Amino acid sequence: MADPVSIIGFATLGLKLSFTLYSFAAALGSAGKEMRQTAKDLSLFSSVLKQLGIKMDEAHKAGFVADDAFDLTREIIAECRSLFDELEALIDKATVTEKVRVIKMGKDEFDVKVEDREKMTVSFGRRLLLLFQKSEILDQRARLESLKSSLQLMLSVLTFTERARVFTAE
Repeated sequence: MADPVSIIGFATLGLKLSFTLYSFAAALGSAGKEMRQTAKDLSLFSSVLKQLGIKMDEAHKAGFVADDAFDLTREIIAECRSLFDELEALIDKATVTEKVRVIKMGKDEFDVKVEDREKMTVSFGRRLLLLFQKSEILDQRARLESLKSSLQLMLSVLTFTERARVFTAE
Protein backbone atom coordinates (compact mmCIF):
# COMPACT_ATOMS: atom_id res chain seq x y z
CA MET A 1 0.00 0.00 0.00
CA ALA A 2 1.32 3.46 -0.90
CA ASP A 3 1.64 5.79 2.04
CA PRO A 4 -0.38 9.00 1.53
CA VAL A 5 2.48 10.99 3.06
CA SER A 6 4.90 9.59 0.47
CA ILE A 7 2.43 10.59 -2.27
CA ILE A 8 2.52 14.18 -1.02
CA GLY A 9 6.32 14.00 -0.74
CA PHE A 10 6.55 12.81 -4.33
CA ALA A 11 4.28 15.69 -5.38
CA THR A 12 6.78 18.06 -3.74
CA LEU A 13 9.59 16.41 -5.70
CA GLY A 14 7.63 17.03 -8.90
CA LEU A 15 7.18 20.66 -7.99
CA LYS A 16 10.93 21.06 -7.45
CA LEU A 17 11.59 19.45 -10.81
CA SER A 18 9.16 21.89 -12.44
CA PHE A 19 11.20 24.81 -11.02
CA THR A 20 14.35 23.23 -12.46
CA LEU A 21 12.61 22.90 -15.83
CA TYR A 22 11.64 26.59 -15.71
CA SER A 23 15.31 27.48 -15.10
CA PHE A 24 16.32 25.17 -17.93
CA ALA A 25 13.78 26.78 -20.26
CA ALA A 26 15.09 30.21 -19.32
CA ALA A 27 18.63 29.08 -20.16
CA LEU A 28 17.38 27.87 -23.55
CA GLY A 29 15.89 31.24 -24.39
CA SER A 30 13.36 31.18 -27.21
CA ALA A 31 14.06 27.49 -27.86
CA GLY A 32 12.72 26.62 -24.42
CA LYS A 33 9.02 26.90 -25.26
CA GLU A 34 8.40 23.15 -24.93
CA MET A 35 10.33 23.03 -21.66
CA ARG A 36 8.32 25.90 -20.20
CA GLN A 37 5.11 24.09 -21.13
CA THR A 38 6.47 20.83 -19.70
CA ALA A 39 7.35 22.67 -16.48
CA LYS A 40 3.82 24.08 -16.31
CA ASP A 41 2.33 20.62 -16.94
CA LEU A 42 4.56 19.13 -14.26
CA SER A 43 3.51 21.79 -11.78
CA LEU A 44 -0.18 21.05 -12.46
CA PHE A 45 0.51 17.32 -12.25
CA SER A 46 2.16 17.79 -8.86
CA SER A 47 -0.86 19.74 -7.62
CA VAL A 48 -3.20 16.90 -8.64
CA LEU A 49 -0.89 14.37 -7.00
CA LYS A 50 -0.84 16.39 -3.79
CA GLN A 51 -4.66 16.60 -3.74
CA LEU A 52 -4.86 12.86 -4.35
CA GLY A 53 -2.46 12.23 -1.46
CA ILE A 54 -4.61 14.34 0.86
CA LYS A 55 -7.83 12.60 -0.25
CA MET A 56 -6.27 9.16 0.05
CA ASP A 57 -5.07 9.98 3.54
CA GLU A 58 -8.59 11.08 4.52
CA ALA A 59 -10.10 7.99 2.88
CA HIS A 60 -7.57 5.70 4.55
CA LYS A 61 -8.32 7.17 7.98
CA ALA A 62 -12.06 6.78 7.34
CA GLY A 63 -11.45 3.19 6.23
CA PHE A 64 -13.23 3.34 2.88
CA VAL A 65 -10.41 3.06 0.38
CA ALA A 66 -9.27 -0.32 -0.93
CA ASP A 67 -5.64 -1.40 -1.00
CA ASP A 68 -6.01 -1.68 -4.79
CA ALA A 69 -6.29 2.12 -5.00
CA PHE A 70 -2.99 2.48 -3.16
CA ASP A 71 -1.38 -0.17 -5.35
CA LEU A 72 -2.52 1.61 -8.50
CA THR A 73 -1.20 4.91 -7.15
CA ARG A 74 2.14 3.25 -6.44
CA GLU A 75 2.29 2.03 -10.07
CA ILE A 76 1.50 5.53 -11.37
CA ILE A 77 4.17 7.02 -9.10
CA ALA A 78 6.72 4.47 -10.35
CA GLU A 79 5.97 5.55 -13.93
CA CYS A 80 6.24 9.19 -12.85
CA ARG A 81 9.59 8.54 -11.20
CA SER A 82 10.84 7.08 -14.48
CA LEU A 83 9.64 10.17 -16.36
CA PHE A 84 11.18 12.51 -13.76
CA ASP A 85 14.50 10.66 -14.06
CA GLU A 86 14.42 11.06 -17.85
CA LEU A 87 13.76 14.80 -17.55
CA GLU A 88 16.52 15.24 -14.96
CA ALA A 89 18.96 13.29 -17.17
CA LEU A 90 18.08 15.50 -20.14
CA ILE A 91 18.73 18.63 -18.07
CA ASP A 92 21.97 17.29 -16.56
CA LYS A 93 23.28 16.30 -19.98
CA ALA A 94 22.43 19.60 -21.63
CA THR A 95 23.45 22.11 -18.98
CA VAL A 96 26.42 23.45 -17.13
CA THR A 97 25.69 24.82 -13.69
CA GLU A 98 28.01 27.34 -12.12
CA LYS A 99 27.91 29.05 -8.78
CA VAL A 100 27.57 32.82 -8.89
CA ARG A 101 27.62 35.35 -6.10
CA VAL A 102 24.86 37.95 -6.18
CA ILE A 103 25.26 41.16 -4.22
CA LYS A 104 22.11 43.10 -3.46
CA MET A 105 22.27 46.64 -2.19
CA GLY A 106 19.63 47.78 0.25
CA LYS A 107 18.40 51.23 1.13
CA ASP A 108 21.74 52.39 2.52
CA GLU A 109 25.43 51.44 2.26
CA PHE A 110 25.19 49.22 5.35
CA ASP A 111 22.35 47.13 3.93
CA VAL A 112 24.25 44.70 1.69
CA LYS A 113 23.18 41.11 1.13
CA VAL A 114 25.37 38.50 -0.50
CA GLU A 115 23.75 35.36 -1.88
CA ASP A 116 25.29 32.33 -3.55
CA ARG A 117 23.16 31.03 -6.39
CA GLU A 118 23.47 28.58 -9.22
CA LYS A 119 23.30 29.74 -12.82
CA MET A 120 22.31 27.24 -15.48
CA THR A 121 23.66 27.66 -18.99
CA VAL A 122 23.17 25.68 -22.20
CA SER A 123 25.73 25.74 -24.99
CA PHE A 124 24.71 26.55 -28.56
CA GLY A 125 25.45 22.96 -29.63
CA ARG A 126 23.19 21.58 -26.90
CA ARG A 127 20.42 23.98 -27.89
CA LEU A 128 20.67 22.75 -31.45
CA LEU A 129 20.61 19.13 -30.26
CA LEU A 130 17.50 19.82 -28.19
CA LEU A 131 15.69 21.04 -31.28
CA PHE A 132 16.20 17.57 -32.74
CA GLN A 133 14.96 16.01 -29.50
CA LYS A 134 11.72 17.99 -29.63
CA SER A 135 9.64 14.89 -30.39
CA GLU A 136 11.11 13.15 -27.33
CA ILE A 137 10.14 16.12 -25.16
CA LEU A 138 6.64 16.10 -26.63
CA ASP A 139 6.38 12.35 -25.91
CA GLN A 140 7.32 12.99 -22.29
CA ARG A 141 4.67 15.67 -22.04
CA ALA A 142 2.08 13.27 -23.47
CA ARG A 143 3.07 10.61 -20.90
CA LEU A 144 2.81 13.18 -18.13
CA GLU A 145 -0.64 14.23 -19.35
CA SER A 146 -1.78 10.60 -19.44
CA LEU A 147 -0.55 10.00 -15.89
CA LYS A 148 -2.23 13.21 -14.74
CA SER A 149 -5.52 12.06 -16.27
CA SER A 150 -5.26 8.76 -14.40
CA LEU A 151 -4.65 10.59 -11.13
CA GLN A 152 -7.52 12.99 -11.79
CA LEU A 153 -9.85 10.06 -12.43
CA MET A 154 -8.73 8.43 -9.20
CA LEU A 155 -9.24 11.70 -7.33
CA SER A 156 -12.75 12.01 -8.80
CA VAL A 157 -13.63 8.46 -7.77
CA LEU A 158 -12.40 9.11 -4.22
CA THR A 159 -14.36 12.36 -4.02
CA PHE A 160 -17.49 10.66 -5.37
CA THR A 161 -17.13 7.76 -2.93
CA GLU A 162 -16.64 10.17 -0.04
CA ARG A 163 -19.76 12.15 -0.97
CA ALA A 164 -21.79 8.98 -1.51
CA ARG A 165 -20.83 7.75 1.98
CA VAL A 166 -21.85 11.07 3.52
CA PHE A 167 -25.14 11.04 1.58
CA THR A 168 -26.03 7.46 2.60
CA ALA A 169 -25.08 8.18 6.23
CA GLU A 170 -27.68 10.98 6.36
